[in-house]
Amino acid sequence: MQSYENRVGCGSCRRRTAGFAVPPALLGCLLLLPGSGHAQTPPGEGDTLDPAHVDSVGHATIQTWEEELWLFLLDRHDTFEGRFSDEGTLKRFTELTDSKNLLDLLSFRFTPMESYDWYHRDQGFRWRGGSVTTLDLDSSVELKAKVPLGGPWNMAIRMNQVAGVRADGSAVRVRFSRDLGETVAGFIGWHVDPRKSGADISVGTRWTPGRARLTAELTVLDFLNNLLYVTISRAGFPRGDTTIVYESRHNALRMSGEVALSDQVRLEVYGSAVFPSTVVVHDKDDRALGFTLDESLWYAGTLVEWTPNPRLLVAGSGRNVSARSKRTPNSVAAAVVEYELVERSTEAEAFLAFRASERWTLSGTAIRMWMPERRDVTDDPSQNIDFLLKAWLTQLDVTFTGRGGFLSRVGLIASNTRVPRGLGSMDVNYNDLDDEFYRLRLNVGWSFDNVELVIGGAYDYHPESLGRIWGTASGRMIVSW
Repeated sequence: MQSYENRVGCGSCRRRTAGFAVPPALLGCLLLLPGSGHAQTPPGEGDTLDPAHVDSVGHATIQTWEEELWLFLLDRHDTFEGRFSDEGTLKRFTELTDSKNLLDLLSFRFTPMESYDWYHRDQGFRWRGGSVTTLDLDSSVELKAKVPLGGPWNMAIRMNQVAGVRADGSAVRVRFSRDLGETVAGFIGWHVDPRKSGADISVGTRWTPGRARLTAELTVLDFLNNLLYVTISRAGFPRGDTTIVYESRHNALRMSGEVALSDQVRLEVYGSAVFPSTVVVHDKDDRALGFTLDESLWYAGTLVEWTPNPRLLVAGSGRNVSARSKRTPNSVAAAVVEYELVERSTEAEAFLAFRASERWTLSGTAIRMWMPERRDVTDDPSQNIDFLLKAWLTQLDVTFTGRGGFLSRVGLIASNTRVPRGLGSMDVNYNDLDDEFYRLRLNVGWSFDNVELVIGGAYDYHPESLGRIWGTASGRMIVSW
């Protein structure tokens, strides 16, 4: 039974995808020129941004957080150790995680203004990545395009590839939409997964009344699973030695809203609930040799932005994710550990950006994080886990935009992580998440019409290692058309 369970759970353990890896000499990061203007009316998806206010700092968003989390849930087969790993749903603490992980995620990400511009365009390509070990990059690639089909019909395509400590894989999403009026559109979407059983289908609507944009969609996760594992398998086309059956459907409701409350105040709200589901995983020839998994998850995030004038942006956001899972052996013969696992992540972030002049922009970020995890093992309480990681992250940046498209950014980033509660062993890299780091980053590059690329590097200082310094590199690139 142990070998069978490993085959189910560890399909992507330690696997690295190199399809979008970039040589170290080309590692870069992209700084989009702020050009979204100061108008507070949220543009519809794909609306062209107004470049008139070259001195505007733009707008901020937390949509990247929501999009990456949603994609993680759609594509769980490509997460660490696969869909049914003992590591749980969110997989924040794995043997690939180390004490610099949160520092890297903050250092490598797109700025809130860059992401706002990205999500209000129809078409483009963007990549961000950074060195996390001598051999590995943490990277993300996004490609999207919109194709008019005539009349009120449109088709949109999204392609994503990620490689990191939590997930390593790629996904393709296709959406067909139809305008139902000046402010309403309906759509149907399909997440294409190389593992057919992991495909997802969605239906939803988007409403853009005046200064707001509201979206709601219902998704059937793994909607082909029972057809493939039960109906077709019984018809005489079996493959493999494992059967996966949903006894209750795996559905999710996802909603988002963006509204301008006034000329200076804008609000974003995101949320999703993955309703409780029950899936049975067992040996193809013997249901007793397997386990039953009950799961549920929800997340919510909100951002409030204040722009008293086009040059100044102040934003605050709160985000929370909560996942529960319970694994029960189908019989004593299954030799499966029975446990209940609760994972939570809570983040509070403050962000400020000031466009001091056409050439200079100053920005600052402060993030507070709480990440508790509790596992109760039924037959062996000595394996119980009651763990809490607290983190305090800060970042200060000075950005210079020169003539001829020259771009540069200098940043100072600090990461302070503490473990005030640590019952049980967390199998992470170096086995120690209680740490402190400081990173000095320098990025330089150029803007070429609709392409911007900046190459950069950084040095990390670790007070506990007698002042030892590590070097690293990161990069970002955006192409729009």
